[in-house]
Amino acid sequence: MKSPQAPIIVAHKVNRTALLRRYLSIGVPFLEIDVNLNGGCLVVQHGADFSNFGAVRGEIMKLGYILMEHRDPLWRPLSLEDYLSMIEGKTGLWLDIKCKNMERDIVGLVKKHDVRPVVVSSAYHEALKTIKEMEPSIITILGNVMFRPADPVGMVRAAKADGISVEHQYIDRELVEAVHSAGLQVAAWTVNDAEKAQELIEMGCDYIITDVPEKMLKLVQGSAKAEPKD
Repeated sequence: MKSPQAPIIVAHKVNRTALLRRYLSIGVPFLEIDVNLNGGCLVVQHGADFSNFGAVRGEIMKLGYILMEHRDPLWRPLSLEDYLSMIEGKTGLWLDIKCKNMERDIVGLVKKHDVRPVVVSSAYHEALKTIKEMEPSIITILGNVMFRPADPVGMVRAAKADGISVEHQYIDRELVEAVHSAGLQVAAWTVNDAEKAQELIEMGCDYIITDVPEKMLKLVQGSAKAEPKD
């Protein structure tokens, strides 16, 4: 049986400049960032909605999120344009869209800064359709799937996307084979355990999204060396 192709390692949530510089320096092939709207501007920010927790409690939780995510209560998100200007073709970029109605601006900025390769993921089907129609070269992934889909191929085709991103514990060989048989791709997130990553590599996942890209790169390289020669 043919050995699965080595997956692309994607560094997860590289929303901070320090992480960006670090991963560029070690040659991580793909960086994933969260794209959100803040004050009407596209920013690199995961964001969190605490509106259901009440005014006071919501503000306390929001501050806690900022401290946890960015370590600085005075932190301000980086604009997407500034972020793209720092990339300058040094790595692939995965944009995870966190809200609607930003597709045209995203495509415009990607073209302006000549970022490639580019993957865009989202839970919003219409956003993926719009991006694919505007720029077919962008790989679109139906994202944030936190369950075992009964019909993953149908879900991807409904979004006119190129693949699906599933939380790693819900991925099995049957899912991967079904998606691949349709000519589509599978991404697993967020994978930090080496043993689990090895299972996903053997299944043939196309992307491994991780908080520890250094470790996963070594694992993939080790797996490639261990493969028998034809």
